[in-house]
Amino acid sequence: MGSGRDELEEKIILALKNAPGVERNGKGLRVVFHYNGIRCRESFAIPVTVKNIKYCYERLVAIKHLIAINQFDYVQFFPNSKRAAMFSKTAVPITLEKLWELFKRHTLMDVKSSTLSAYEDMFHVISGIIGKSKVVSQITDKDVLDYRYIIREGKSATTANVRLSILKRLLIYAEEYGYMTKKLSKHCIRFKERRRKPDPFTKSEIRRALNCCNDAFHKCYLIVAVYTGMRTGEICALCWEDDDLDSATITVRSTIRQDQHLHAPKTGNERIVNLLPPAVDALREMQSLTFMLASAEVRFYDTATNL
Repeated sequence: MGSGRDELEEKIILALKNAPGVERNGKGLRVVFHYNGIRCRESFAIPVTVKNIKYCYERLVAIKHLIAINQFDYVQFFPNSKRAAMFSKTAVPITLEKLWELFKRHTLMDVKSSTLSAYEDMFHVISGIIGKSKVVSQITDKDVLDYRYIIREGKSATTANVRLSILKRLLIYAEEYGYMTKKLSKHCIRFKERRRKPDPFTKSEIRRALNCCNDAFHKCYLIVAVYTGMRTGEICALCWEDDDLDSATITVRSTIRQDQHLHAPKTGNERIVNLLPPAVDALREMQSLTFMLASAEVRFYDTATNL
């Protein structure tokens, strides 16, 4: 029995050797070929036998021939493939505005509300230049290149690259789901960015800012911001339960975003901030202003559940 299986396996190995581009894929077979500069691998749900290897190889030869004479129709050979829509000869008609709504629904479900708002602003720029009612399949190379040129005018490379990245993601989405047949995302080439050296406030600048504070609370807030490096939303979300002035530490547990809700910090995790003496003194002064105020009910906003 064992020798029979070994003999069959040897025949299969030999058959695969004589059928370049045909591979084992688990318990089935697949063919490997290049189309439009992309390496494609498509599976056949058939058992690994010498006869099936020959069948797959014949299909592969036919595919390569049709590619060579520019008559290959991906959908005809692999209608259920994820790449079928990508290589479809005819694009599904859809406007840029409708594409954006689908893109948000499928890829931006879990982003923060502030990030989504920023993306909406960027799409407003995109649609203002290309046109929100324009059919996606009719967007041209010139449209994308014009957009790239316009967003760079008067803007830093970093800002332009952020705006360019969202258009690139949108175009890739359109290409993958068959809403356009051309690969226009290739034109979204990032601008070269120059590294900026850190430019912190000088002691003189800090003194000038503090001298402008007419309110004790605001002055304490500014000192804490300067001497901890905490984010604005994290400072606004601080509770006295988060402070341990005896050990000179703050536990950052939450942040307040533009929607005025409490959220987890940007990193998603709590962290301990060690306090310098000026920050400790400022918090002690702030205690005299707010520590005895009535408690307030606080609701924590969960981005994952929108609750």
